[in-house]
Amino acid sequence: MVGRELEMALTRLQWLYDKPGIENGKLLSILNGVIGDHLAQLNSPLEIKMKFLMRIGSKTDFCDIVDIENKNIDRVVVFVHGSSLDESSWVRNGFDYGKALESELGYKPIYLRYNSGLHISQNGRELSRKIDCLAETFPNLNEIVFVGHSMGGLLAHSAALIAESQNCKWRKMLSGIITLGTPHHGAKLERAGNVVEVLLGASRFSAPFKVLGRIRSAGVTDLRYGAVLDSHWQDLEGFTFFKDPRLSRDLPENVQCFAIAGTTSSLPSSDSPGDGLVTIGSALGRHSDSKLDLGFGEFNCHIVQDTSHMDLLSNGEVLSKITEWIRSIGSVCC
Repeated sequence: MVGRELEMALTRLQWLYDKPGIENGKLLSILNGVIGDHLAQLNSPLEIKMKFLMRIGSKTDFCDIVDIENKNIDRVVVFVHGSSLDESSWVRNGFDYGKALESELGYKPIYLRYNSGLHISQNGRELSRKIDCLAETFPNLNEIVFVGHSMGGLLAHSAALIAESQNCKWRKMLSGIITLGTPHHGAKLERAGNVVEVLLGASRFSAPFKVLGRIRSAGVTDLRYGAVLDSHWQDLEGFTFFKDPRLSRDLPENVQCFAIAGTTSSLPSSDSPGDGLVTIGSALGRHSDSKLDLGFGEFNCHIVQDTSHMDLLSNGEVLSKITEWIRSIGSVCC
């Protein structure tokens, strides 16, 4: 019944595709975040296709990068949004990290739009392919920095690791990855949803409602433990209660990686609460198992107080830290 109703609902949502606009775009992003893998299987026009965008004016003015006339670009910062969001999330409450970095450091901001309901590793492969095309579009391109919020940080790491394994040309251009509130070791909310689902299935009276808990995309279930490679989710049924399947977790080689964690507390301690969605430990890549601990250096980590998960996108302290880190990356590259 849920399946049939879902099909009917998708048909009724066709207007989201027919009438583009920033608000409709946000609704599409939410829809893709929740059932994006299902949309891809249906080859639905409601599925968001991955593309690079540039901002050409106000908050609503983003255009496809292929339409940009100026191809003389050598350094870019690629902004990767989180689950169920889109490129407009990077322009929030008067903050525009991309514009600020372009003005301060000269890096051209590029924004990725993607279907966050797909597996992170699937998007990672596509992102790697897209950046190869980006390098062809901008023949003078010689440096790439990723800034990823939430799931976006996982996607950036996934693309880098995949490009590394495939010896992609663009991989040598990647100088840094900065993550904001990224669940490197998963988000407790997804695992909590999984537990609720198991409990619903424990009784024959509640079992029929278990299907409702399965309206979570592959991208969302990847957030359970921070799966960035195929091996982290293959051969596992997405809604089965299982332990962390990752045997190890590494940062990309020869890339300066940084992590920002938010906390709703006014205490700077790593023991304080997280940003409401991601714990400080997960955001900073810390793990009790040395094989999974990402080992960010002290200079490469920062905790922002009195900040929620979404507020990491519009915070002066976050922007200052991003600017400081990218400046340090640029000095090393030079």
